[in-house]
Amino acid sequence: MKTVRRFCLLATLALGLPAYAALLPNLTDQWWVPTESGWGAAVFHEGDTLFIDIFVYDTNSNPVWFTSTAVFLGQIGSGEYLYTGDLIATTGAYYGLGAFPPNGVTRTKVGTLSFLTTGTSTKLTYTVNGVTVNRTLARQTLKAQDVSGTYYGGLIYEASGCIPAGLNGVVNQLATLQVGQIGSTVSIFAASIGGGSCNYTGAYQQDGHVGTIVGNYSCANGDHGPFTASEVEVTRSGINGQFNGQSQACNKLTGQLGGVRMMNP
Repeated sequence: MKTVRRFCLLATLALGLPAYAALLPNLTDQWWVPTESGWGAAVFHEGDTLFIDIFVYDTNSNPVWFTSTAVFLGQIGSGEYLYTGDLIATTGAYYGLGAFPPNGVTRTKVGTLSFLTTGTSTKLTYTVNGVTVNRTLARQTLKAQDVSGTYYGGLIYEASGCIPAGLNGVVNQLATLQVGQIGSTVSIFAASIGGGSCNYTGAYQQDGHVGTIVGNYSCANGDHGPFTASEVEVTRSGINGQFNGQSQACNKLTGQLGGVRMMNP
């Protein structure tokens, strides 16, 4: 039992992912309506809480902004994630002062906010003094990231719908990941620590500060199938994301992928 626990802990650390990462998508990003450039919402995500800044304009076209600390309430029937909170209007001292006096800030509740999201598309609803606004937001992409690099990590996923049924369950695959990117094409060579290897090739699409890879994989043992890596995020420390796929024996593979960036020699 201790060996199993130690392996699970090492696998989680290698992927650099908290235990609840598969439950809540990372929503930190700049969100907007692409056809309505000029206003937007900045979202900062920590645990089960979002801090949201909305920058818009008043009836005289003067800039105004609202904030909300929205807490996760759960998933609705369609699978969307729901966050809600009070909407706050804030006034304070002139920005050009030498030192900003925080004791001069006033905060007034002007309404409520709802942030209902799939992780890629969001239904934003907020009310300001009785005026209700409904918008469908997307993540705003500033620049496509380069996911290439060498990482030590792998995949952890749950296999279901397998034949034989004995293949159902959690699978841990620690591996060295060689990730290459040319334009929108990403290739991943996963060399398993325990032997064997798989090649993953797909098309990469940037969505805000995260990306999605959709393609197919094939392994040295003959296994192959389609896969999708979503919420792919790359930092100078490593790479992580969500993994979904299908194998020759199993109808559904659902889990996480990631790795720690290996140092250059």
